[in-house]
Amino acid sequence: MEKEIVYNVNKIEFLKPKIDKIYNFIEKENYTESYKCAANLIEFVCIKLLDKVYKKKIENINIATLISNLDENKEGKLADILIEINSEYNSKNLNKITKLDLRFLLVYLDEIVRSIVEKHGDIFKENED
Repeated sequence: MEKEIVYNVNKIEFLKPKIDKIYNFIEKENYTESYKCAANLIEFVCIKLLDKVYKKKIENINIATLISNLDENKEGKLADILIEINSEYNSKNLNKITKLDLRFLLVYLDEIVRSIVEKHGDIFKENED
C-alpha cells in the first residue's frame, strides 16, 4: 500500500515512526496488527488535540468519549469522522481485515491530522508536553 495516502501524517516528525510501524505490519501482511495500530493512532491524535488545545484530560478512553469531547469543543468535523470510523469498527471482524479496510482507516487518519494541523498548527511536537 502506498504511503502517499498518509501524506499529512508523514509531514509530522513525531508521527513518522508510528506510521512506519503500521507499514511494517502491512509489508508482513499482518493486516490485523496494522489495523489495530492505525486505530490506536487515530485515538492518540484525538487525545493529543483535546489535551494540547482544549486542556482536557480524557480518563476513560473510548471512541464514544472522544466523539463527545470533540463535538463539545467545536470539532464537529472530527467528531463526524470518528462516527464514520466507529461504524466501520463495529462491522469488522479483526481476523478478516483487508487492505481496503486499512486504506479506509489510513485515509481518515490523514484527514484528521490534516484538519488538526490546518486549524491548530503542529500540536504533535514532542517537546511541548
